[in-house]
Amino acid sequence: MTAPGAPTALEGWSGERLDAAARLWKVEKRVFTARFAGESMRPTIAAGQEVRVRCGVPAEAGDVAVCQQGERLLVHRVLHVSPDGGWLLTRGDATCVPDLPVDAASVLGTVSALVEGDGDRPLGRAPASALRRTLATLSVAGFRTAPAAARLFVRGLWLLRKWLVVVPRVAASRLLGRPSPSEEE
Repeated sequence: MTAPGAPTALEGWSGERLDAAARLWKVEKRVFTARFAGESMRPTIAAGQEVRVRCGVPAEAGDVAVCQQGERLLVHRVLHVSPDGGWLLTRGDATCVPDLPVDAASVLGTVSALVEGDGDRPLGRAPASALRRTLATLSVAGFRTAPAAARLFVRGLWLLRKWLVVVPRVAASRLLGRPSPSEEE
C-alpha cells in the first residue's frame, strides 16, 4: 500500500521534511492514525481505511510496517528481517510477489490496528498459500546468499505478474466495458 503522504498533513512534504519528522516520531515513539491510498494490502487493509501507526517499534516478520521511501510511505507486511537487522523483505497482502528489500532504518513504525467507530480492531493474518510461501522462501534465501541474483529474480517475478495477471485483467475489463482494476492488485 503506497501513500503519497499520511497522515493527510504530510501531503506535499519534501523528503527532507518527512525525514526530520520520522526521526523525531521514532524517538518519541509517537502513535498516530492515518489513511493510506492503494490496494496492495487488501484484504487486510482497504484503501482509505484508518489505521493506528506506532512509531519507533522494530518491525518483525508478520508485522505490517510503514517504511519511508523518499517522499512516499510504503505500507506492507514484513516477510523476513535479515539476521543482522539491516534489511526487511516485505510484500503487500494482495500479491504473492515479494518486494525488493527495504533498509530497516527506513521503517517509521508498524500498523498496530484498524481504527473503527467502536474502537480498534486487530489486523488479520497475511493470506497464505503454497505459492506465497515458496516465493518468500526463495526470495529470502536468495537475498541472504546472492543478493544480485535475488534482485533479478524478484524483478522477473514482478514482470511476469504484470504480463500474466495485470495486463489480462485490464484488457478483459476494457473488453467487457467495466472499470479497469488497479494495477496494484
